[in-house]
Amino acid sequence: MRTVDAVVIGAGHNGLVAANLLADAGWQVLVLEATGEAGGSVSSAEVTPPGFRSDLCSAFYPLGAGSPVLRELDLESHGLVWRHAPAVLAHVLPDDRCAVMYRDVAQTAESLAAFDPADARAWREEVDRWRRLGEPLLERAGMMPYAVRNTLQDPSAPHGLCSYWKSDYLTGLPDDLIDLMVDRAVRMTLPVSMLHLY
Repeated sequence: MRTVDAVVIGAGHNGLVAANLLADAGWQVLVLEATGEAGGSVSSAEVTPPGFRSDLCSAFYPLGAGSPVLRELDLESHGLVWRHAPAVLAHVLPDDRCAVMYRDVAQTAESLAAFDPADARAWREEVDRWRRLGEPLLERAGMMPYAVRNTLQDPSAPHGLCSYWKSDYLTGLPDDLIDLMVDRAVRMTLPVSMLHLY
C-alpha cells in the first residue's frame, strides 16, 4: 500500500497548483482525477470543424499571469506559454450592439464610448486605479489564507477579529485599496474561494 502526505482530489488548475506547492515543500502528493485528462475547466478540444479547438469551459484568467503563486512555480520553464488575444472579451446585447474589451486601453474606451462617453471615461479611471493598486492587491491576495478572506467577508465576525486580519495581512496597502477590498468582500454573495483569482 502506498503512503502519501496529501491527496488532492481533482486535477483542475486549482488542484494542480495546490499539489505543486505541497510537492515543492517536500510532501509526497497523490493527485486523483475522475476524467481522462488534467486541466479541469482550463481545457479545449476539437468539438466543431476539425483543426479548430474550442474552450470547453472557462478560458479567461486575467489574473493568472500576474499571480505570485503561479510566478513562483515558474511554469514557463516547463512549457507554459501565455496567449493573449487582442480582443479579450465581448458582450453582445440583444440589439446586436457590442462592447469589446481589448488589451489596448484606448480601443476599449472607444468601444465603450459608442454607448456613452461617460463609460469611456469611467473605464479609463478604473484602469488608472488598477495600475496603481493592482500589483499590491495581487501580492497580498496570494498570501492571505482562506480563513482570513472568509473572516473579512463575514459580517457576523467580531469587529476586533476583522480589524486584526486587516491590520495583519493588509499592512502597507493604500487605505483606498483596503477599503475597497473589505467593502467588496462584505457585499459578495459568493464565498471568496469562488473568485478564481488564480
